[in-house]
This record gives sequence, structure tokens and C-alpha cells, in this order.
Amino acid sequence: MKKPRIVVMVAGSMAVALLSANASPLPFLETFEVSNGVTNGAIDGQNGWVSDGGSADVQSGTFHTGSQALRMQNAQVSQDLSSAGESMWLHFQTRCTGVPDANPAVPANTTLGFFINTNLNLVVYSNTIPVELNVPVRTNDWIRFDIYCDYTDHYWDLSMDGTNVAAGLPLYSTNSQLVGAMTIGNGGSSPVYIDQIDTADTEQTAGGLPDSDGDEIPDWWEQKYFGGVTNVIAGDPSGNDGLSYLETYITGISPTMFDPFVVTVVPGGNGLSWDPVESRLYSVYWAPSLADAFIWQENFLYPQSEFIDLVHSNDVSGFYRLKVQVQK
Repeated sequence: MKKPRIVVMVAGSMAVALLSANASPLPFLETFEVSNGVTNGAIDGQNGWVSDGGSADVQSGTFHTGSQALRMQNAQVSQDLSSAGESMWLHFQTRCTGVPDANPAVPANTTLGFFINTNLNLVVYSNTIPVELNVPVRTNDWIRFDIYCDYTDHYWDLSMDGTNVAAGLPLYSTNSQLVGAMTIGNGGSSPVYIDQIDTADTEQTAGGLPDSDGDEIPDWWEQKYFGGVTNVIAGDPSGNDGLSYLETYITGISPTMFDPFVVTVVPGGNGLSWDPVESRLYSVYWAPSLADAFIWQENFLYPQSEFIDLVHSNDVSGFYRLKVQVQK
């Protein structure tokens, strides 16, 4: 079985770290800040990072958030990751200070990879084939990259600064989950800075997910169900009991088949239960009758799935309403 690797080659040559028995489970967040257990100096050995080559140091001169970032020159760093999930979200900030010295070679067992070439264009790997995109990369400016990886349908998407630049790229892997190394490399003489690496196997919305058409449905969802990041009109009716596509996304149910979001009354009638969905906020409201205004009772975050009403437990009648929102 191939061992999955996530390889980000910012510039120049790179190497892929071997698997480790101490792989970090997702979610994984690296801020390179003291509060996250990192001090100035070599990153090797800190928070499970392994560095190889020239200089890979935490410094406080150039950073995107906080007061520190990783500076790499003729070096690569790797972090072993593992997850039982079938999807992965990864985003990070990078700042290139010059043109790469050379284009890197990608190992044959790389699950997904991309790099910035000597023309300052993005190159992505579709299975094992490098594809140069007509997407120029700025120097001396912070750029956010987002990756969505689907181990069920075996594809990945790449976004730059919130807009998808490549979607539906085949994975070089038959694995159903992530068990491997994330490698970030810079083999060039111009320094590259990395900050705010955030990796998770549940949908991450707090930092904003790429949404190329601005319809409040993220690109990964449209790609997963409809094969393109702008293929859905949010307000159109879906295949799920008359709900719109936006409503099925928010609710976390299928947009292509009848798959109702089930809410039930708890035994005794004083409360609700439901099937929770990751990254959602559930708000419960109550009213004594349908002619009265519903009054908010309580908010719940995943994985909470039940509300027991102690305030109205002695009321002979009443009505509940459950509101579902994507967590911001």
C-alpha cells in the first residue's frame, strides 16, 4: 500500500520525510509562536518537526500572524500526520522573497504536491503528472494556500488567496485516509517564510473556506457533489425534499437524493434531539403556541446532539424550533 505524502515545494529541491510511529493526529495547528511551544532558532525537533538541508529557523523578523514565522533557505521541513477521516483541509501562509533557483523533482509516492516554478507560476500534480498553471505567484507578499483532499473520491483541490486555481486533481493514492508526512521545501537561495499551518479532517470554517462564486457554498462541496466549483446555483431546489442547495449544505445532508435532516422530540416531550454535523451551530427556540414569537433557549456546537428543556418541563403544551448555521 502506498504511504500518502502531502508535499508543498515552495521552491527548489526537496525531500520527503519517512513515516513515524509518533504521527500527529489531526487537527494539527502550527503557529510557530511561543504560546504553541516553539522558540526562536532551529525548528528541527520542535513540535515534532524534522528539518533537512540548510537553514530552517523560527524567527521574529518577518511573520504573517503573531510575532514569529518559519524561515527556510536550502532546506525542507516535514511533519508526520495521521487521520481516520476521509477528508482533509489544509491551509497555510507563505511568503517568497525571490525567484526559485530550479524546479524540483517530486517523488513517485507523493499523494499530492505543488510548487512554484522558475517562472513564478504554480505547478500542480495530477496523479503523477506535473501541470503548470497560468497562475503567477507574487514575491515579497503573504499568500494563503488552501488544500482540500478527498480520500473517498480520490481527488484534491488547490486554492490561492481564497480562489480555486485547480480542482478535481486525481490523487496518487488508493488510501481511504491520511497516514503520512507533510513536507514543505525550499531548495533556493532566496528565503521563504511559512506561517499559520492549519490541518484538520473536519470542515474548517472559522478562517473562511474558498468560495469562488461567492454563493456561501464552499468550493470543496460543489466539487465533491457536482464536479466543479461554480456548478451550483445556491437558491435552486436540490434533490432533497425541496430544500435549496445552500440549505442542504448548511444542514449537512445530501443535495442529490432524499436524505432528510431528522429532528425528534426527546422522551417526555421536553426537548429535541438531532444528528449533528461538523462545524455547525444549532440554536433551539421555544414558543407556547404557533401564534406567539419563538424565544431563543440555547446554542449548541457539534458534537452536541440533544436539548433537554428544564424551563418549560411543566408546561402542558409548547413548540420548538431548531435553527442550523455554519459555524463562523
